Amino acid sequence: LTASGNIIDIKDDITTNDLQTYTGAVNLFKNTTLTGNGIIFNNTITGIGLDLTANSGAGNLTFTNDINLGNINANSTGTTTFNNVIATSLTTNTEGITQLNGNVKTTGNQTYNDTVNIANNPTLSANGITFNNTVNGNSNLTANATTGKLTFEKTVGTSDLTASGNTIDIKDDITTNDLQTYTGAVNLFKNTTLTGNGIIFNNTITGIGLDLTANSGAGNLTFTNDINLGNINANS
Repeated sequence: LTASGNIIDIKDDITTNDLQTYTGAVNLFKNTTLTGNGIIFNNTITGIGLDLTANSGAGNLTFTNDINLGNINANSTGTTTFNNVIATSLTTNTEGITQLNGNVKTTGNQTYNDTVNIANNPTLSANGITFNNTVNGNSNLTANATTGKLTFEKTVGTSDLTASGNTIDIKDDITTNDLQTYTGAVNLFKNTTLTGNGIIFNNTITGIGLDLTANSGAGNLTFTNDINLGNINANS
């Protein structure tokens, strides 16, 4: 399916065996499911408060422009690409790669079940944010869980990391080229190594009996609040 127009109104579900390409501003009028082997939106997609489930199979799922929707379920075993997103929630499937090239703002949760690559210094803002797989990219990442929990289940490798939330759960090692800043109560779940050029903890850090190695390079290593850990190796 190749659909083009100044405006493309989609008022029901669409299923194709192969690629779907939308060149024009897409409007949704109901909760919608699109299923194909690759789905490309070359312009905006709007359906304020309406849900979109996009099943792209082994093909890429590409949102080239701005999104303003309700709950987004993005399923692809290829690469799912987002630029700027405003939505109620965002969930990706466990396979494939999510490429974040811009900001993502949701009133509910963001759950990234696949590998996340970042570019263009994205800012993520949500009630809660969970990365269930690795996060990588030669770019800065700002992740703000406004009222909930920010969770890193796997390794993180970025340029600069600014992490905030009521609780920040760190379950693997984190490496940055530049500064790491944690604003929220940090919990560790294994012996952990954090490596960056400056590391700041603006709240407590807890991992009873668990070891922390903090390598801060030429930058300062700052523990602003209480610490409850096992062995601490502080290198700056």
